[in-house]
Amino acid sequence: MKPLRYLLLGLFVQVCLAENLEPTYVISELSKRNGNFDVCDIQAFSDGGTTSICVATDYGKLWLTKHYDTEQNWSAVYDDNKYPNGPVKILYSDVEALLLGWVEYRYSCATINDMQSGTSEAFSREDLIAMTIIDLTHTSFVCED
Repeated sequence: MKPLRYLLLGLFVQVCLAENLEPTYVISELSKRNGNFDVCDIQAFSDGGTTSICVATDYGKLWLTKHYDTEQNWSAVYDDNKYPNGPVKILYSDVEALLLGWVEYRYSCATINDMQSGTSEAFSREDLIAMTIIDLTHTSFVCED
C-alpha cells in the first residue's frame, strides 16, 4: 500500500506544480535545453510582416511574435490552459537565443550559412521554419565545425 501512496503523492505534486509554473521559469527551462525542444507552429499574418512562432513546453505553448512596425520587435505570450494568452516579459536577446538554439541544434553550420545566404531550399516544414527564424533574427553565423 505504501508504494501506491507515494506514487499518488508524486503524481499530485507534479500536477500541482505544473499548474503553477511561472512563464519566466518555463523560458528559463527552455533555454537550458540548448535548442532541444519542439517548434509546434508558425504563423505569418496578413499585415505584411508580423510572424509568430509557437514553442511547445511541457505544460503549454509559448508564442514568440516578431512585429515589423513597433519599437519592441518581439513579444511573447504563454498559454498553459489555465491562464491562456498571458503576456510574458522577455528580452529580445532571449528570444533570439532560444530560436537560434533550436536552429543550431538541428542543422550544421554549413547548412545554416546556406540558408542565410539564400542558396538553400526548404525541403520540409522544419526547413521552412528554420529559414524563417534565420530571416527574422538577422543573425550572421560563423562556422566552427
